[in-house]
Amino acid sequence: MSKRRSHSAKFKKRVALEAIREQLTVAELARKHQVHPSQIKAWKQVLTQDSDPLFEHKNSKPKSGSIADKDRDELLRIIGKLQVENEYLKKTLG
Repeated sequence: MSKRRSHSAKFKKRVALEAIREQLTVAELARKHQVHPSQIKAWKQVLTQDSDPLFEHKNSKPKSGSIADKDRDELLRIIGKLQVENEYLKKTLG
């Protein structure tokens, strides 16, 4: 059984960028870097889909009532409800 190889993030980025440039086919890149073609496609997909935050403005302030605030408020409400239920069960069972 062969041992799994782990690749550095720098190597993955370099190979994915080569795949995006399309100067060589994925099969040629796979032979060149001794990596399976599906792995190159996966790295390329990660690079193209997860790179959106790189282009967002770091100085922009989030809007009030953003999704994160709504999620936080919902989670706090659920936590409060569970605490009340927990106290009730402690009193009735204990």
